[in-house]
Amino acid sequence: MPASLHNPGIKAFYQRLHAVGKLPNAALVAGTRKPLSTINTMVRNDTGLPQLPILE
Repeated sequence: MPASLHNPGIKAFYQRLHAVGKLPNAALVAGTRKPLSTINTMVRNDTGLPQLPILE
């Protein structure tokens, strides 16, 4: 929950999912998984951090 409170990208993603009918817990888990998936892809492809925010 702290990430959805302090990270504007994750907060917007959580609010968007919750607004379309996702349960709060499901939206929270999805908001937690999104940055992890992005980091996993970056490690797999051996790329650096993007210049743009991850969750736009």
